[in-house]
Order: sequence, then structure tokens, then C-alpha cells
Amino acid sequence: MTSAATTTAIRTFAIDKAHSEVTFQVRHLVTKVRGRFTDFTGTVQFDEARPELSSASFEAGTASIDTGTADRDQHLRSEDFFHVEKFPSLTFVSSKVTRTSAQDFGLMWNAALEAGGFLVGDEVKISASVQAVAQS
Repeated sequence: MTSAATTTAIRTFAIDKAHSEVTFQVRHLVTKVRGRFTDFTGTVQFDEARPELSSASFEAGTASIDTGTADRDQHLRSEDFFHVEKFPSLTFVSSKVTRTSAQDFGLMWNAALEAGGFLVGDEVKISASVQAVAQS
């Protein structure tokens, strides 16, 4: 009896800080405050054939918050908000990955550049703004 070993094709991807950003916005009175975290890391473990084996994790240093206003940033680092001494990082770990449709949309238009490469990149960065409500 011969048994064939099954191997998974899980690939690991690390976030490229030079080409990534972690931003946020929050309502403040009638306007919105926007900011970013400058210190972050993360990885994606991806199995195209079996996406349920995939996962993602992310961490941002709370002390790296930057809203463009030094006094506000200091206040956000305080115990009133992030309390960075006690909570130095924000962490996200996926609990589930589900394929909802084919991953490639079949977009074929592009234009080659004289200097090499193409006019439109293969990757599109999508930001999502979410709101959550505590459940009792």
C-alpha cells in the first residue's frame, strides 16, 4: 500500500511598510479627525486552493499614532485614550478566511510603459471604515 503525502501550498506574505499605510478616521463634533500609525507589522498566510487554511495577523504600535497635531497625539497616547505604557500595541488576528467568489475579475486592460513595467499595477489597496456596536 502506497500513500501519497499531501502538501499544502500556504504562502506567507509580510506587509511591506514602504508601500503600505495604516490610517483611521473618527468623528469629532461635526468634522472628522484623520490619522495614521507609523509603526506596524503584519503577515498573511494564504492558501489559494484551500482559503479556509489562510490567516492574517497585524500589529500597530500605539505610541506611533500621528494625526499631524503634536498636542492631540500626546493626549491620544495618554490614559484617556490608548494608554500606551499599559497597551503598547493594537493586535488583529483573523478568525476565519472564506472565499466568496473567484479572486480574479478578468480585467485585462493595461498599457506598457517605455521605461518598462505597466501603467496599472496588479494590486489594488482597499480601505474599509467600519462601525461596531457592543452587544450586551
